[in-house]
Formats: sequence, structure tokens, C-alpha cells
Amino acid sequence: MNAAFMTDGAAVHIPAGVKLDKPLHLVFVNRGASSQFVATRNIVSLGEGAEATIIEQHVTLGDTAFQ
Repeated sequence: MNAAFMTDGAAVHIPAGVKLDKPLHLVFVNRGASSQFVATRNIVSLGEGAEATIIEQHVTLGDTAFQ
């Protein structure tokens, strides 16, 4: 389902041996109204010994009432 309806996402590659000292924050913004279903696909690739904390956040703008 995710692959069929994917509309957004990120591709992240952290090279071997790299250790991020701060979290990587991915923010996806929807405009509301027609954005009731979100199919985000992220691809994260870490090289050998790499370390990262990834935070994924979804934000909807506007006055959307989901039913």
C-alpha cells in the first residue's frame, strides 16, 4: 500500500563511521483538505559503524477536521 500511494519522503545516507551528534529531524507538511491519507516513504542507509537518531514529524496546516 505504501509504495502504491507514496507521495513524499526522504532519502538519507550516513557514510561509514559517521556518528551524528544531533538528531536528524525530517518534517513533512500537509496543506490539509485533501491530505487525509499520508503515505510517506523514507529510505535510510547507514554505512558500517554509522550512528544516527532520526525524528519524523508530520504537520497539517489549516483547519482540517478528519472524520
